[in-house]
Amino acid sequence: MNTPKKRLLVLLQEYPQISETYIKNELEVLATEFELEILAMLPANAPYRDRFPCLYLTQNNQANVVEYLRRWKPQAIHSHYMKMLPLAYKFASLFNIPFTVRAHSFDVLDGYLATLDKRMLQSEHLKGILCFPPFADNLMRAGIPSSKIVPANPVIDVRKFFTGKASSAEAVMNVGAALPKKNMDEYIELSKLMPETVFRLYGLGYDTATLKAKNAQWGGRVEFVPPVEPDNMPAQYQRHRWLVYTASKSMGTVGWPMAIAEAQASGLGVAMQNIRPDLRDYCGPSAIMFDHVSELVHIVDKAPSDEHLEKGFQNSRRFDFKNQMPMLTALWA
Repeated sequence: MNTPKKRLLVLLQEYPQISETYIKNELEVLATEFELEILAMLPANAPYRDRFPCLYLTQNNQANVVEYLRRWKPQAIHSHYMKMLPLAYKFASLFNIPFTVRAHSFDVLDGYLATLDKRMLQSEHLKGILCFPPFADNLMRAGIPSSKIVPANPVIDVRKFFTGKASSAEAVMNVGAALPKKNMDEYIELSKLMPETVFRLYGLGYDTATLKAKNAQWGGRVEFVPPVEPDNMPAQYQRHRWLVYTASKSMGTVGWPMAIAEAQASGLGVAMQNIRPDLRDYCGPSAIMFDHVSELVHIVDKAPSDEHLEKGFQNSRRFDFKNQMPMLTALWA
């Protein structure tokens, strides 16, 4: 007789958001081991198609959702982003079950931690907060016990992208949620400095329309690619030979972008804006760390070296998330 799967309630801010591939990756693995119920606060700003069923919590249906969950009897709760911790704590206390949170970047770096009620952080229901390794100190300074902090890498499905060979294309790409912290204005600047090179931006939702207007107004040469289903992204990387990932140093809240490891696995050269020292550890020794895009003009106009690519392949292998999933699931035991 088969043992019933453990029932896991997943609380999300928005779902299914196309820029949140790490959540998609994690859910696909969790669904093989657990019976999932996904509860989101908002529909996605830019949705993708291949998704799991989801409930949405509103003021009008709150009581009915809680009653439904009482009948379903979840055995553990998992959430993403520290800003979801208060709700996860509330549900965990209501159902008397353990909960975990996977932190990301802005939610650890933007000062939000200081606003959290210390009682939640030390609750017996909180079994662990997973965070990027360099950010563990931020959590400890916020009053989270070290025993509840689990350093963990981004949730990247590296094997989906791995090619083992250089891309034969010549274009340059940038990808990510179109938000001010991503500093994509500078990417438009770079396109103006290199008129012979094709630049594409996979800007996901949010301020994409504003960036398109700036590109036209400033005489930029960026091609804006409509949102691509996550499962189709490996082929999109192969259309390029460099990834240029911009980020705002003044805001400093871009974490460890999954596009870096995906591009390295895909055989692309990688250039990352140098906004914090920890990004060198993530991007590896071969990545180009730049302060301003003007530094890249005579770098991304040619193919990356074999050494650059080989070190990129090696670096990307460190971040295959399937190796780290037991860190999470063991917390609910």
